[in-house]
Amino acid sequence: MRHRRRDDPLRYTPTTVWATFPWPEATPAQIERVAEASRDALALRFQHCEAESVGLMELYKVMDDGGFVDPAEAHKRLDGAVADCYGWPADVAQDLPALSRLLEDLNREISGGARTYQPAWEGPEEEQLPIT
Repeated sequence: MRHRRRDDPLRYTPTTVWATFPWPEATPAQIERVAEASRDALALRFQHCEAESVGLMELYKVMDDGGFVDPAEAHKRLDGAVADCYGWPADVAQDLPALSRLLEDLNREISGGARTYQPAWEGPEEEQLPIT
C-alpha cells in the first residue's frame, strides 16, 4: 500500500484499484470471451465518441438514457462474460443489490481463506503494489 499524508485525498488509479481486484480462476475460453467483449466494447465506444463528437461522460449519460444501443449492448456482453468467470448470472451487473451481495460473499471467501486472492497484474514489475 502506498503511504500518503494525512491531508492528501484518496486517489484511485488503475494501479491501485484494478491491479489488485480479485480476479477469479477463469478458463482460457472465459478469458478469451472477456477479451473479445472488451475489444468490442472499446471499439464501439471509440466509434460513437468520434462520430458524435462526445466524451465518455456524455456517451455514458446517453447510454443510461437508452441511447447508443450498440455500445450499451457490447457493455452488457462484457458484463455477462465477466460475471460468467465468477460463476454469477449474466445479468448481475444490472441488479445492483445482487451484485453487492455477491461481491460481499466473494470478499468473505477471500478473507476466510476459502478462495485464493491472486490479482492479475500485467504492468511493469516496479509498479506493482505489495498486498498488505
